[in-house]
Amino acid sequence: MVTAVVAKVAERATQSIGYVRVITEAKAGEGVSLDAPMGQSRGVHCGLHGLALAHIYADEGLSGKRADNRPGLQQAIDDACRFKRVLVVYSLSRVARSTRDAIDIAALLVRCESGLVSTTDKIDTTTSNSTFCLNTGAGATSAQAGRD
Repeated sequence: MVTAVVAKVAERATQSIGYVRVITEAKAGEGVSLDAPMGQSRGVHCGLHGLALAHIYADEGLSGKRADNRPGLQQAIDDACRFKRVLVVYSLSRVARSTRDAIDIAALLVRCESGLVSTTDKIDTTTSNSTFCLNTGAGATSAQAGRD
């Protein structure tokens, strides 16, 4: 079943949706702006995989602790599902700071025949071995959130 969904996504997805999040103006002042992750999403993943970035949604100044309080993320997920597009993010930590949220979002995207790609974490749910990587990456993100 999962392999069939992965094949459909890979076959159909020629466009992707981007999502970026920067939590504070202080981070932006340190050089962690929205431009770097947007460029990473456009250049690295989309360029290498022949995808066009249809739209980039952003949440600036919002905590990543909860996924349900970020309108940009919710719209990105909705569009990825509605148009069967891959959601491309700079880092899994920009999408979710809890393991449960990361896994739930990835599972939702797979169920609606879309996918989740994190360019820096090398996670790509459109490939057949991504489940292990996603679970490992989500756990590391959750552990990092506990330190922040």
